[in-house]
Amino acid sequence: MFGLNDTELACLKSIQGKSTHSAWLSFMYPRLFLARKLLKDTGFIFISIDDNEYANLKLMMDEIFGEGGFVTNVMWKRKKEISNDSDNVSIQGEYILVYAKTGQGALRLEPLSKEYIQKSYKEPTEQFPEGKWRPVPLTVSKGLSGGGYTYKITTPNGTVHERLWAYPEASYQKLVADNLVYFGKDNGGIPQRVMYAHHSKGQPTTNYWDNVASNKEGKKEILDLFGDNVFDTPKPTALLKKIIKLAIDKDGVVLDFFAGSGTTAHAVMALNEEDGGQRTFILCTIDQALSNNTIAKKAGYNTIDEISRERITRVAAKIRANNPATNSDLGFKHYRFATPTQQTLDDLDSFDIATGHFINTSGQLALSPSQDLPT
Repeated sequence: MFGLNDTELACLKSIQGKSTHSAWLSFMYPRLFLARKLLKDTGFIFISIDDNEYANLKLMMDEIFGEGGFVTNVMWKRKKEISNDSDNVSIQGEYILVYAKTGQGALRLEPLSKEYIQKSYKEPTEQFPEGKWRPVPLTVSKGLSGGGYTYKITTPNGTVHERLWAYPEASYQKLVADNLVYFGKDNGGIPQRVMYAHHSKGQPTTNYWDNVASNKEGKKEILDLFGDNVFDTPKPTALLKKIIKLAIDKDGVVLDFFAGSGTTAHAVMALNEEDGGQRTFILCTIDQALSNNTIAKKAGYNTIDEISRERITRVAAKIRANNPATNSDLGFKHYRFATPTQQTLDDLDSFDIATGHFINTSGQLALSPSQDLPT
């Protein structure tokens, strides 16, 4: 489909050999090029990659998305245990390259972590009893773009401060009336705005994810669903949930070119059940045959995509069992790519956007909107 011959495909099965890098790039380039075309203008792409092809992938992504499309390179700690992988180095991390199609979108903020709140916020006081809070400067630098507002502020103990303030005087007075200004322990310090943790819109994500589930959790999820380790390297759903919540809204669409064990679908379904979202997923994978000596093959699965589909089915059943009244859409459609016969091509219908009709190759009306559409 993407112009790869049998030799090139064979190269993709190994990370060794002179032709490996070229074959891998040939394999990835058309998919990533297509991914950019499919993304909405506010969309993002997250690509998990290890040391073997990181450098090549970064250059290729800069070419396809432009250097300006680069958002960040996340280091995900995928393994917690120390092991002697190679050259006395324990490989514990994996890269996740993040690119944006345009500059029109922004990654969503994450909720404040318990650790951050504990470290950065003060306990409730008699003066500020609503919850954990922290003081934020009301002053701005003279060089700050957008300027500021100069006026005098008299503190409760009579001290006068004249500064360049971030808010107009009327807005400052509103903060005082709402008891959202802190004047220090002696009530005479430079005023600061009170920010409650529960009022926060969130915080930006970081480029180091050491507190997300590891591959070990991913394997446990497979074991819990299937009763056996039918997939060797599943990603944990917690990782995909984090990515999905950063990248799209609750009604967004997620496309995964390499479905693998189906973690992306699992994460989407679980998130929708948790927050009432209506996210949808599209998974793609080749029907790669499983070796006879694998656990999955012995369990009755012939190809990788059978594992993906079975996982979706089992996750749906688990959600229904836990919540019989669920409103989540737990169904999915399965499509296969097949080589068409010439007769199929001859009879192929096209859709006329202007009329809303299907037209066959001879120009005849093939299907009207009132008729049942093919599925």
